[in-house]
Amino acid sequence: MHVRLRLGLRAFCVLHAFVFICGTLLSIDRVCGQEPAEAGRNWPQFRGVQASGVAGANHLPVHWDGPDDINIRWRTSIPGLGYSSPVIWGNRVFITTAVGPEDSVRIRIGLYGDIEPVDEDAVHQFRLICIDRKTGKVLWNELAHEGVPRVKRHPKSSHANPTPATDGKHVVAFFGSEGLYCYDMKGHPIWKKDLGVLDAAYFLVPTAQWGFASSPVIHEGKVIVQCDVLEGSFVAAFDLKTGEELWRRPRRDVPTWCTPTVVEVGGRQQVVVNGWHQRGAYDLETGEEIWWMDGGGDIPVPTPVAAYGLLFFSSAHGRLRPLYAIRQDASGDISLGEEETSNAHVAWSNPRRGAYLTTPLVHDGIFYVINNNGTLTAYRAETGEQLYRERAGSQRGAYSASLVAGGGHLYATDENGRIHVMALGPEYRHVATNRMGEICIATPAISGEMLIVRTHRAVYAVENQGEYTGSPARTEMPKETRPKPVPVDLPKGELTDPTEILKVVDRVMKAVHTVRYEVTGEGRDAYRPYMPPGTAVITAMGFSQGTPEKFIVDLNYDDPRSGAPLHITAGSDGDRYYLIDHQSRSVHADFDFSIIGRYMQTIYVRIMMEFHLEEPFEQELACEKKTLLGTKIVEGEPCYEIQLVFTGERASESTWCFSKNDFLPRSRVDMFVLGNGQKGGMTRTFRHIFVEPELEPEAFGIRIPEGYSRTDDPAR
Repeated sequence: MHVRLRLGLRAFCVLHAFVFICGTLLSIDRVCGQEPAEAGRNWPQFRGVQASGVAGANHLPVHWDGPDDINIRWRTSIPGLGYSSPVIWGNRVFITTAVGPEDSVRIRIGLYGDIEPVDEDAVHQFRLICIDRKTGKVLWNELAHEGVPRVKRHPKSSHANPTPATDGKHVVAFFGSEGLYCYDMKGHPIWKKDLGVLDAAYFLVPTAQWGFASSPVIHEGKVIVQCDVLEGSFVAAFDLKTGEELWRRPRRDVPTWCTPTVVEVGGRQQVVVNGWHQRGAYDLETGEEIWWMDGGGDIPVPTPVAAYGLLFFSSAHGRLRPLYAIRQDASGDISLGEEETSNAHVAWSNPRRGAYLTTPLVHDGIFYVINNNGTLTAYRAETGEQLYRERAGSQRGAYSASLVAGGGHLYATDENGRIHVMALGPEYRHVATNRMGEICIATPAISGEMLIVRTHRAVYAVENQGEYTGSPARTEMPKETRPKPVPVDLPKGELTDPTEILKVVDRVMKAVHTVRYEVTGEGRDAYRPYMPPGTAVITAMGFSQGTPEKFIVDLNYDDPRSGAPLHITAGSDGDRYYLIDHQSRSVHADFDFSIIGRYMQTIYVRIMMEFHLEEPFEQELACEKKTLLGTKIVEGEPCYEIQLVFTGERASESTWCFSKNDFLPRSRVDMFVLGNGQKGGMTRTFRHIFVEPELEPEAFGIRIPEGYSRTDDPAR
């Protein structure tokens, strides 16, 4: 007998879910007495040599697991909060951090638009740390500055964002408003510079201070910094040995978070910078402006990348999200006209495919870009021809770290601590997805055959430790358990009647047996003035039409306030409802389902489940005012956008987006009247929707793990 999972409106997948969860340089370090650095081991600045993100390693790890300690050579805890990336010279790994009170390490990950900064008035210690690459031992930990941060930070940022830089004799650490510092390889201070308050705030809302993030670059005995801020933006060069300012050029740009790149063009060294009003290049020796360009995303972050005689730029905020491929020999004003996509200096451009945070990568003639939601696109570097556009590892989530590559593989790191491995080349091929087990914002570094990964709390060395091929759960799924299309004959062509569309959605939901998806939500309701946004992974399965139905829902969620994981399983065996809290190792069993709802609210997760045996969309189909607003693109997928207006005492308005491919929900926005008479609302976006094949009920029965305490007392 075909058993199906019932899904309802205020619900997705049987779940009326409202989830608020929201290098390669060779040197002898005579200062330290280091052995000569091995070729390919050095990663001297953000994204390695020339910010390329590419290493020549042949045997980088492909499969590993942080929590299970598989192919993990060492893990070293790092105090405080910092999202600078590791840099490496020989057997030394350098990292920066800002150490404050314990509550100052909290961040909020995910895809959200909150611009409110984190206001921290406590004293912080700004530190540069050196770690032994072979053992993970901390060799030295130097205090650069101590004081209350001079600017606030973004909720997904830190007070130690710029990645340090090294030439094998010096290490330069930049803490923005807290100063620029130079050390020798033993941690002895050489010089420091106070560059004043560097307020990289949102130019439209100056109170939205987000912290400084541009990293220093060392080249030919000079330290180059790009400081795009609210007032007095500039690019400057300092003498690496003495800290003397060699030149400084004012910039006519708003705050950006870009790191420069140095490129040799016709025997002349150029400092290449990203920007909104002044993307361009400067002469390394004199600071003379060589070329400039206006336009693009209005708060750019990615670093320029050089390859094949071109400079590749990306930005994505405001009206435009362009990619540009600019000829390295450009000169003068090369800005594009309103309808232009190329000119004598711009080889090609794409006005809508740029990335907001992540720096792109070029390898073997292919240009790779990954955007914030994990969509990976590959192009022919010299022509801009698109080769593919796929979800990295088929996983949904937020991405802040930039791509790196080596050993024939591309590595993409999401904020939930998963590193997805794809094959380099013109065709998309997912190889593995590996867990770090911790939040990941920083871009990994590559040294020899080792990945150095910085997480929220630690630095890891990932290296092949022996034979390991990876489990199906962490690599590609076996063929027999890959997602199948929804088991419903879907209509052909474009539908124009919202009622007919909802009827198709209703049929699809009735037929789906098991769904795994991610949902991101945030908003306000009458019960809580504010619920933090975040992302949860939910797996829902249903097996019978009894009262109550047999079902199980598994929820995994990282609390955006504390950064702590949350794992809850709720379900019914046809007789009683169960809630299993895996953090407290406790089980509650009670026939009254409301106890689960009350418990969920205490942990900032409000989940309501309704099981409509006949009409999952009964209430929506009965709504008298249904309007098809048109087609809306959600996460790159075309969707029917339908508005439902409910009248009466509980007046509300819902706007749904249903995929034109499978008719499953992709987003939902609700507006309603709160208890205080004011309007409130909630938004949810459903990602990584994964419809599994038919499964036997016995495989997903309610199992209470050994050692868990159990109570049947509703008052507990």
